[in-house]
Amino acid sequence: MYLVTQCIMSLPTELLKGTLKPLILALLNEGDQYGYQVIKNLKEKTDAVFVVGEGSIYPALHALEKKKLLKSYWKKQAEGPDRKYYKITRRGQKELATSKQQWHDFSGAVEKIYGLQHA
Repeated sequence: MYLVTQCIMSLPTELLKGTLKPLILALLNEGDQYGYQVIKNLKEKTDAVFVVGEGSIYPALHALEKKKLLKSYWKKQAEGPDRKYYKITRRGQKELATSKQQWHDFSGAVEKIYGLQHA
């Protein structure tokens, strides 16, 4: 289990469990990224609602790689050390599609109970 280390909106931990893996897959589905880039993009794309530290992101990336949902490779940099990039696999894309459908079904059901509009 990987937890978001900071959340500006103070979302309960129970709401955050299980979200990091599909969010990482979604970011990598947009293109290959290195670990710190995933952290930065997660923060930027969620308007700093999800701020994840290295202590959470790297174990999650390694777990996803172990499940063959992504793979990694090293890329030389013009300046500085080489960077380890992560790329979503076809298996990861299938997992992402399943996660998106599950989230859609779950959030739609919750929004109906709350009386909110669901697109």
